[in-house]
Amino acid sequence: MNDETRELIIIGGGPAGYTAALYAARANLEPLVIEGFAWGGQLMITSDVENYPGYPDGIMGPAMMQDFRRQAERFGAEFLTDDVTKVDFSEHPFRVWIGEQEFTAESVIVATGASARQLGLESERLLQGRGVSYCAVCDAAFFREKEVVAPVHERHLRRELGEERRLLHRGVPSADDHDAPVAEEGRVADGAVRNPAALEQLLAGQP
Repeated sequence: MNDETRELIIIGGGPAGYTAALYAARANLEPLVIEGFAWGGQLMITSDVENYPGYPDGIMGPAMMQDFRRQAERFGAEFLTDDVTKVDFSEHPFRVWIGEQEFTAESVIVATGASARQLGLESERLLQGRGVSYCAVCDAAFFREKEVVAPVHERHLRRELGEERRLLHRGVPSADDHDAPVAEEGRVADGAVRNPAALEQLLAGQP
């Protein structure tokens, strides 16, 4: 067990975790950031970032995360590149473990982020960052006037950008998706798919 009780531990090494580390370090809280092996978050699998202030020419996602990390480190944030395996927030000070190693802190910020819900297709993995995107708000502008396949709930973006579009639905459309086209099992209709194999064909450019 680490005998020192810290002011702050931050769990997570994505944009939120690094931003918290920056503010905490500048406030002289000397935060410990347990950033995880997958530090940088989803931006580590993102190519061009064009919608973040301060980067007028755009920036690659991994380079952006390195900037975030370096800025927090400049003010005294300490980083551990490892995964938290257990926590106990039932008593004070809070307890955080990395394997058998225990840390305690007066406060803990959990900024573990999220991951995209993938379909598990081979073509999805191969085309990631080369046409397959997981954020319509972030990346729709890259696909102006192109044919796109996107979730039903993102249909408004395609209307605004004027693309030819096909709507993709994981299962049976809900009442809110009353205008979504319906596909027969295993077929790609004018929009919806019900079978991953059909989507595989669609991503491969087959009718």
